Order: sequence, then C-alpha cells, then structure tokens
Amino acid sequence: MPMEESETRKKIVFAGVAVAFLALIYATWSTMRTPKNSVDQPDGTYWTCKNGHKFNVSTRDLNKFQAEHYGERYPCPTCGTPELVRSVKCPKCGEIYAPGGERRGAPGKCPKCGEPEPPPTAT
Repeated sequence: MPMEESETRKKIVFAGVAVAFLALIYATWSTMRTPKNSVDQPDGTYWTCKNGHKFNVSTRDLNKFQAEHYGERYPCPTCGTPELVRSVKCPKCGEIYAPGGERRGAPGKCPKCGEPEPPPTAT
C-alpha cells in the first residue's frame, strides 16, 4: 500500500507543477504582448467607407496593416474599398459617423441623436 500512496502523491505533485508552469507562461505572455489599442485611443479607430459601411479597427491591426502594406490605404472589411473617412462614435447613442458640421471647422452633431461631436483624438 505505501507504494501506491507514493505514486499518487508523485502524480499530484507533477500535476501541480505543470499547472503552476502553465500559469507562469500565461502571466508572462499577457504582460509582454502589445496592447490591442493605444492609450490615447482605447477604443481603436472608427471609419466609414464611401459605400456607407461603418466599422472599428484596433490601432494594433491598423499599424500591422500599414507595416505590411506600405503606402496602401486600409480597405473596408465589408466591400474592400480603400476610400475611407475617419469617423467618430457618438458617446450617447453609439452611432459611428464622419465628423464635421455644416460649416467647415464648426462642431458637428450626431446625425442620429443630435449629441455634440466628441473632441478629436490624436491620429
């Protein structure tokens, strides 16, 4: 009987060491990986294509695309057109729209709820 207890104890210790090792690897990976978005744009970037498709791109994905496709414009994930307008997201209703009021330089409003346009972010 003592031999069986010794084997069981060895298996438990081995499993504990394996779990601790995997936890250490995960903790190291999660602290070293680059964040999906930058500090100045925590929600990523918003875009509207010429065909009216609205979408969000993380700053990491945008930077990766620009590094791999130097000089090319990011394409719309729905229709593929590179004709995009940098957009904003309404903090009140969540609508994504191209910024700008009726007059150039005038603050715009959300076309859906009328909330004043959020302040510009760094690009």
